[in-house]
Amino acid sequence: MENNQSTDRSEENRVRGLYKAHSVIMYYITTLVISALLLGVPILMAMALNMPALAALAILGVWGPTLTAIIVSGYMYGMDGIKDLLSRLKIWRIGAWWILVLIVPFALIFSVSVSAALTTGDVGYFSRLPPIYVALISLLMSTIFAGFGEEIGWRGFLLPRLQNRFTALHSSLILGIIWGLWHFPEFLMGGGGLHGALAAELGFFLALLYFTALITTFSIVLTWFVNNTKGSVLVPVLVHGFVNGWAGYFMAAGVPIFPFFHWYFVVSLTTAIIVIVLFKSENLSKDERITVSDD
Repeated sequence: MENNQSTDRSEENRVRGLYKAHSVIMYYITTLVISALLLGVPILMAMALNMPALAALAILGVWGPTLTAIIVSGYMYGMDGIKDLLSRLKIWRIGAWWILVLIVPFALIFSVSVSAALTTGDVGYFSRLPPIYVALISLLMSTIFAGFGEEIGWRGFLLPRLQNRFTALHSSLILGIIWGLWHFPEFLMGGGGLHGALAAELGFFLALLYFTALITTFSIVLTWFVNNTKGSVLVPVLVHGFVNGWAGYFMAAGVPIFPFFHWYFVVSLTTAIIVIVLFKSENLSKDERITVSDD
């Protein structure tokens, strides 16, 4: 019995050591598995039980990155690892950066919307915008799902470990690519959202490639926020949620998907280039980049 217990502990320590030695890769693989389960199980249950409403629970798939970060942190370091991860949500004393947290998401999406409307000659675009309370609901829901569901994982767990090995810019590019590819089920399933509309127009592979390019430019902007706010995870949670929320609100007025998406890419890329020029690629910050080592 003791030999079996010793063997089990040895195997567990070996797997835990594997996670620590290859935390970036192991985290991403685990994220894909957990996200697939959260996404797929409700859909399969809806089909098996003939209850289509159950498929709505598939939205829980967006919480895959954060749930994985909590599970992996706990597996590697116990409760101390989870506490350390979540403690960065409490970093909120960031001074004037709060102005940018509130202004940048709105300014980015507003400029995209104006450019898209001008491109199509749609002079009545803004008169069709929903009431402002719709924007508030959109911002809240996007922050709960896209913000909290993803960013504790992507920018809380993964980014600091990438920045321990690479520059801030290279880390942003790597994270942007794997972040974009993580969305591939949404392109496969189609639907009426952004991903489904892109896939319908461009096909699965080209739509996924185009979306990944966009999200990689946005990854640079989010890294800039993190490294300049003492490693706060609350900041990318809010910025990501606000960008998605404002995008949902302005798209509700009926702007065609392609002028909107094209300008989304242009504005995000321009913002990323400005960040790189002003703050340099090494840290994307006036201070040192935020790092975590599992060695």
